[in-house]
Amino acid sequence: MAGVFLSYARDDTPKARQIASALEKNGHSVWWDLHVRGGTQFSKVIEEALKAADVVVVLWSERAVESPWVRDEAATGRDRGRLVPVALDKTEPPLGFRQFQTIDLSNWKGRGTVPRLPEILHSIDGALGEETAKPRVARAKPAIPKLPEVSRSLRLALLTLLVLAGIALAYFLVNPSGTSGVHTVAISAADPSTRPLARELLNNLGNIRSVQTGAVQLMGEPNGQRPDLIFEAQAAGSDSVAALALKDGKDRAILWSKEFGQGFGTPSDVELQMTYTASQVLGCALEGLEPGGKALSAQTLKLYLTGCSQYADGGDEARSAVVPVFEQVVNVAPRFKAGWAKLLLAEADAVGNDLTRDRAKLRSYIADARRLDPKMAEATLAEVTLLPTRAFGEALRLLDRANEDNPENPTLLGYRSAALANVGRMTEAIEDARQAASLDPTSSEALNSYVLTLAYSGRLDAAREELRRAERLWRGTERLKELQYAFQLRFGDPKDMLDSEAFREANPRMQLYYRTRADPTPANVDRFMAFLQELYRRRGLTADDVIGHAQPYGEFDREHILYDLINRLPTNADLSALTAVMFRPSLREFRHDPRFMTVAKRIGLVDYWTKSGKWPDFCFDPDQPYDCKAEAAKLAA
Repeated sequence: MAGVFLSYARDDTPKARQIASALEKNGHSVWWDLHVRGGTQFSKVIEEALKAADVVVVLWSERAVESPWVRDEAATGRDRGRLVPVALDKTEPPLGFRQFQTIDLSNWKGRGTVPRLPEILHSIDGALGEETAKPRVARAKPAIPKLPEVSRSLRLALLTLLVLAGIALAYFLVNPSGTSGVHTVAISAADPSTRPLARELLNNLGNIRSVQTGAVQLMGEPNGQRPDLIFEAQAAGSDSVAALALKDGKDRAILWSKEFGQGFGTPSDVELQMTYTASQVLGCALEGLEPGGKALSAQTLKLYLTGCSQYADGGDEARSAVVPVFEQVVNVAPRFKAGWAKLLLAEADAVGNDLTRDRAKLRSYIADARRLDPKMAEATLAEVTLLPTRAFGEALRLLDRANEDNPENPTLLGYRSAALANVGRMTEAIEDARQAASLDPTSSEALNSYVLTLAYSGRLDAAREELRRAERLWRGTERLKELQYAFQLRFGDPKDMLDSEAFREANPRMQLYYRTRADPTPANVDRFMAFLQELYRRRGLTADDVIGHAQPYGEFDREHILYDLINRLPTNADLSALTAVMFRPSLREFRHDPRFMTVAKRIGLVDYWTKSGKWPDFCFDPDQPYDCKAEAAKLAA
């Protein structure tokens, strides 16, 4: 049973009391009757109770939505993936919580039994990864209402062992001879010197969710058995710390290999990176072993793994360059869904990075993939890439519909996070990015997106913490270098940039920008502004200039110049890409000017906000100086 933290508004105490009692009768330990409210932060008691709780059940109501304590408590449960929302009336949950399925008790008057109690109990168990098939036995409330942290960890460890034991038992019961739908993967050492590394990889790989939930049985040295696949830890070369190869279990042919060089960090960092890389490659290998019932040939599987690895590790250019690899794969295996999915993503990246690229090929790929799987999420993502940049509503409608069909697709969540950020729904964008990173902890792309979404929403401390995690996992990769540069450029210590390779390789404009950030005196800022004005005078002002320079205009408190530049552009100039910048912290004062709504209307955002009823987060800031809806109504008049 779970330790439940019940979050509610004081006016809802009668209903909270009945729900707490019902949960306790079903064996849960409920913390609810000691809510000490005071000051502007959690009391020590509440903080400790939240830390000890397994699940947070929040009772949303008109008063609860307005309570900062309830919202903070619910956020704690949300961020841990342990939130069960219940609605006591028809009030819409606050921003950041509307994407959760809420249990509706709005018709309950607070008398009699709690309606939809089985659904609440099931949701609590679902948050813990447990099942509700067995009947519950009522038990007395324990003397200490909160569960210690160690017992939660112990329960999770036991649950993990039971799951793995169940997989192993099912494997041998289905076919004692050792052949079944469960693939066996051995973790081997090429020689005695690499045995410690192989053992560490076996332990680490077994703890990754993506491996545990797949159709795979991990084992150590084969010792005469013939597994389907073998990961072999190999001796490092002169420039490497370690090496890893994936081999075919039948003939020991190498399907994939990678060296982890000196630049990959400490031995501990290397072990962790090897584990995450192995998990990614294993996921692709399992896709290749069962593509619609017929495994890929060894040569095609090797090609597919090469593409998967390059796509995961490379930057934008490398991802576009891998398109021919996936084209070869689907030409050989036209019914291989995973191959089509990767091809769609790679070609969509190429189209997005090169506006001159022919889009007919991507449309053809979408049609082919739809015939194979009408609900393929990656086909929808490719369709979104082909939409006009101003089609905010259509893009989100497509993404929302695809998410209903594919609720745990991390790539889809990443795309939707970006689309939400482009319309100013930053809290929801963070949640989608967080879920994507949680669903695929081995993805550098998902973690990178989460870092930048946090940063662009103003949550720099959280962004820095996630960046440190990315640096441990992906040191030495092009994707990490891109992330570090993007973060350092906008949010790092500007003085550090003056000694960086990026500064030395930058053009004169960027070097002047770095220097101005490092020493933003009025004279230096004026010098930088004059440099930009001279640039516009020489070559003519373009929409790309306004979009590319919006950040420094906000950063250096020159928002009025940015408005002047926008007014100088032709009315048909495409400013839609400005949405990638205009909701960042540095443009806060730009948004606080009522003229911002005129710019938003010109881009097409006001039309989206008005028709959808989904207004951006900044409209609800406590110090927002104007009413967004009122200003939008004026513009429509």
